[in-house]
Amino acid sequence: MVGKERLGMKFRPFSKIALLVLLSLIAGCTGSGDWQRLFSADPKAGVWAGAPSSPLPNDFPAELRYPNATLVGSTPGSGTQLAVSNPSVSNLNGLEGRGWEQTRWQTTDTPVAVKNFYLNLFQRSPWQLVNQTSGDGRDNLTARKNNLQVVVSLPTPSQISVPTGNTPTEFNLQYSSANPSVSAAPSPTSDLIGPVLPGNASPSPQTSPTFTDLNQAPLALQVNLQDMAKLGILTPADASRNPNLFYPNQAINRRTFARWLVLTNNRIYSDRPARQIRLASPSDSPLFRDVPSSDPDFPYIQGLAAAGYLPSSLTDSTSLQFRPNDPLSREALLQWKVPVDIRQNLPTATMDGVKQAWGFKDANRIAPEALQAVLADYQNGDLSNIRRLFGSTLLLQPKKPVTRAEAGVALWYVGVQGDGFSAQDALKSEQVQASSNPTPNDSALSNSAPNPTPGLGRSN
Repeated sequence: MVGKERLGMKFRPFSKIALLVLLSLIAGCTGSGDWQRLFSADPKAGVWAGAPSSPLPNDFPAELRYPNATLVGSTPGSGTQLAVSNPSVSNLNGLEGRGWEQTRWQTTDTPVAVKNFYLNLFQRSPWQLVNQTSGDGRDNLTARKNNLQVVVSLPTPSQISVPTGNTPTEFNLQYSSANPSVSAAPSPTSDLIGPVLPGNASPSPQTSPTFTDLNQAPLALQVNLQDMAKLGILTPADASRNPNLFYPNQAINRRTFARWLVLTNNRIYSDRPARQIRLASPSDSPLFRDVPSSDPDFPYIQGLAAAGYLPSSLTDSTSLQFRPNDPLSREALLQWKVPVDIRQNLPTATMDGVKQAWGFKDANRIAPEALQAVLADYQNGDLSNIRRLFGSTLLLQPKKPVTRAEAGVALWYVGVQGDGFSAQDALKSEQVQASSNPTPNDSALSNSAPNPTPGLGRSN
């Protein structure tokens, strides 16, 4: 007992000294905030707080959850602007002023896998992929579904091909109602997946990124090119330096046209899944040696090839290279676009048959594998790609590179006379849907072929 008392007496002076030191530290921090910071959590926790302090918002749409992702943090009910942690998001088509819920996720999957998941989701009706942008090493997908607006921001696939245990893929998912004044209050058992609009509320039509140089395109192409720009499919030639310049007279490369072709077809036929082109999965074995599954345009190029719209190893043992960055030629455009228009096997064709139909003086310069597409395009009358792009001509110039303006206008109409739709049809349908918010149906689109752009005559 005596030993214990002596031991206690021995440590009392030390305890008093420690207490005095601690009190002096407190006094030194008074009024400066240092004391609070000394014992506070990560200062960023207020923005991206982890569970359980910031659980998944109650109104988070279940279909938006990536299967193999873990929630890092969320900021429910956060203001009217996108998170400052995502400054690369731009061209939001008028969504900047809405109230946004922000979530941050982490997964061991590659950015390509994450991007493909959301691309596949946003390609399915009633979702609409509004826009895609890239910048500062990030890709951003903007989509909408009735009242729901979504922006997914993730690392550009080329930046991180395979995440490691130390560097998992992190992505941000932000969503909002179409009316920032409407609060979301679904019950836990509700089937609603997003904010609830009052009966008299409707989403506002969205605007598309504005290109300032479309007037530099040939005059005959400008009207249809403007429709395509409003549709939000067309992308800048150099998004990082000149996001508002389209460069309409610059040659387009093969990868860009393949992407536009899939996105336009699926947007125009957003209410007809049977006519949509399915995107490839990153787990698919590449059909082209120069388009690996890590390529950001793999879903589109592989999807077109797997559906038989592009020559590939599935149809031709010699088509092992896609050459994604090469300029797109006129005959290649027809080889890819015409099968999507008619959606059946192309007719048998010969050089003499093409010359007789079109009167082309350079028919002998058309690649044998492109003759079928050229002849089939003739049967589409004034809605044929050749007539809409090149007007009246006796020279196809099949090897000539296609300009970005020509590529955009080629996609303005998808289908054949009496069974096709234009970008103008799609825009009108979306305007009707935005004003009345009906269930998408075929009645919103006219089944009659639109009038071709004035000034584009027949070629024969």
